[in-house]
Amino acid sequence: MRSEIRTIIHERVEQARTGQNPKVIAKVPSGWVVLGDVQFLEGYCLLLPDPVVSSLNTLSHEQRARYLMDLTFLGDVVEQITGACRINYEILGNSEPALHAHVFPRSLSEPEEVRKAPVWFYDWKAAPQFDFDKHRGIMLKIGKALVEKYAGMGLEVVIETSLLPPKLERTRVQNEAIRFGVDLNLIEENLAHTPLERIQNHQSALELVLELDRAREKLYPKSE
Repeated sequence: MRSEIRTIIHERVEQARTGQNPKVIAKVPSGWVVLGDVQFLEGYCLLLPDPVVSSLNTLSHEQRARYLMDLTFLGDVVEQITGACRINYEILGNSEPALHAHVFPRSLSEPEEVRKAPVWFYDWKAAPQFDFDKHRGIMLKIGKALVEKYAGMGLEVVIETSLLPPKLERTRVQNEAIRFGVDLNLIEENLAHTPLERIQNHQSALELVLELDRAREKLYPKSE
């Protein structure tokens, strides 16, 4: 039996699991969404499977469907955020023999000499390199859009916490909450839920309020 070849994909996924991959945008059902090492097409992302496998053909039918569905969902979001006229998907694995998929947003504003060509015609060595501070904004937009897209299907996506705004000092927030009569614990508890769970909780609360209102009307009918 041939042993599995260790690749940079394995390393990137391990780093993602331990919070040490700065390019991670979000964890989706089949793996990790990461921003590309170079950004000649801003918003270029990859989908790395977790666990790592050698190729798409290694996956079961169900796993293939999940991975490819996640890939196209990522394409939907990248197209939405970047305003791309088309999304190019590529699964190669020749240099790094492990499954990973590229998602390239293409634009009509690209230079004429490369606009109609595969992305590999770009000068990758001269391309803008990943910079967390510079690209954090678009990463956060992609992450939030993924969360919203999956929430609509009852699925959870975990956005990379380093992309989120830093928490305010606890004492300052507590003072402001007390001053305005806000229960900070309720807010934090609500934020800990997924968007879908928040919607469901709010709906349940609304139904309870309506039921209490109906009960009040029965006990204290309006006089005509």
